[in-house]
Amino acid sequence: KLTDIIGFSDASWQDCPDTGRSTCAYKIFVQGGLVEANSTMPGPVALSTAEAEYMGACNCGAMICHIRDLLYDFKFLATKYFNRESLHGETPSLLMIDNDATVQMGRNYKVTAKNRHIARRWHFVRRGQLAKLFQLFWIPAEDQLADDGTKSQPANISKKHMLRTLIEIPERVRGYVSNVVGNR
Repeated sequence: KLTDIIGFSDASWQDCPDTGRSTCAYKIFVQGGLVEANSTMPGPVALSTAEAEYMGACNCGAMICHIRDLLYDFKFLATKYFNRESLHGETPSLLMIDNDATVQMGRNYKVTAKNRHIARRWHFVRRGQLAKLFQLFWIPAEDQLADDGTKSQPANISKKHMLRTLIEIPERVRGYVSNVVGNR
């Protein structure tokens, strides 16, 4: 089965020279259209690139779950099929990450010497994978659409990401004027 929701998560380790905090960013697409984008500096200081990416994956995974619930409500709220207690959706959403260590941390449910310091809060990534709310997949850095939310980039790289992120408006719709209120 195909999923309607795909998230891209990226991080840039220790961007702030004063605090050592990292920048995390994500973009979430539903049926190919961008519905959520975020760039933030989480409070905890990551001790590695993988940990910074893991924090970003947690933020993206939480938003994916929120969007899954929202889409479920749109479809089933006020019908006899609505079940508040169920996990919404049969197919896991995709969470794309360009750091293999982060993908392996999310898939490996063991506490090891390399990840035991990571706060329990970030292990939402593991729980989301176990519950089949989303699956982590590694992608090459050049395909990481959330990359532009983590750092300044040359125009040729930013433009490539922008063109892949935004939907082009068809010429026949562009500039359409109507007498209907709300369509201006």
